[in-house]
Amino acid sequence: MTNPGEQDGSLGVRSLAVASRRAWLNALLDGVALLVAAAIFAQLSDPDVLFHVIWVILTLEAFAFGLRVTGIRIGLAVGLILVYSWVASTNPSGIPLSLVELELSEWPLMLIIIIVVAVMADRVSSMSRRYATLYRQANDRLLTAQEDERKRLALDLHDGVGQVLTALTLTLDAAENLLWADADGPPRHAEAALTRSQQLAAMALEETHDVAFRLRPARIVETGLAASLRELARASSASIDVVVDPSVVRPGLLPPEMELEAFRIAQEAIGNALRHANAKRIRIGLAENRDGLRLDISDDGLGFDPRKVADRGLGLAGMRERAAVIGAGLEVVSRIGRGSRVTLQIPMKDHGSRSTQPAREPQEQMSIS
Repeated sequence: MTNPGEQDGSLGVRSLAVASRRAWLNALLDGVALLVAAAIFAQLSDPDVLFHVIWVILTLEAFAFGLRVTGIRIGLAVGLILVYSWVASTNPSGIPLSLVELELSEWPLMLIIIIVVAVMADRVSSMSRRYATLYRQANDRLLTAQEDERKRLALDLHDGVGQVLTALTLTLDAAENLLWADADGPPRHAEAALTRSQQLAAMALEETHDVAFRLRPARIVETGLAASLRELARASSASIDVVVDPSVVRPGLLPPEMELEAFRIAQEAIGNALRHANAKRIRIGLAENRDGLRLDISDDGLGFDPRKVADRGLGLAGMRERAAVIGAGLEVVSRIGRGSRVTLQIPMKDHGSRSTQPAREPQEQMSIS
């Protein structure tokens, strides 16, 4: 997967290349227009035809560069017409084409067409810049969320696995000292220290397993979102109820990137419930409704006040950014002592087949303890 920072760099290089090509095109069209204008006064061909060539060049410039660049050139073209018409009317022997023969009646329409093309090009360019800005902002937010996720993983490794391994090392050192001290007697204290070491090693293994599972890519494409949520529940140390509407039990329910982001949000919500809320029971619900696909993760943990929590390691900002990337709505509801509920509403208007029936109550349930 390409890093968003690398994408921004490649976009910058491509933007410079596009700007260079546009500058060359602008210079080329201006040069051709000057040659045609010189040909008009040099009487190298029918002036009316040559003026039409200038209108074509102006139309191309209007389409490529918009009104700001083309406006000056339109003024120069109008001035060229007026000068030529004045010369033709005052000196018909020098330039035989008269004012009537230039067919000036159609030129205002040509000017209007060029201006309309330029205005439309400006609108398209403005929308393109706006979407490019939104894309960069989304990439920046996603990169920030990824960095926050890395920091949380590093913190988990330090405070979880690191602390347990440190305690294990100290306990093993103590057991070694006790073995030497109890060389002539029963090694009861050493046995207790070794038993504690085994417990610490098991804790470190469990912590490592949890971190590794969060780092492991989800098999979303092969199994689908519902099956991946069941696998997530089986890998957890808590009791998790998975309640799934049968209509959503299929691979390809959503595009892979949307299913992956939804899975990561569920993964983060369950991790928060286990690490921070001391939840003993968690419920995952997945069902279709009129607005798309609804994913609920609720727990019976300690809860918190969302208004007073500025993320603080809970990953709320990362979940919101993931939801924004796929155009989903995210709601986090929690009360102290009442647990928490994370609701993700994913639009499905353009993805997969949907029933037009009202949302049904979930019918398929799996409880994993």
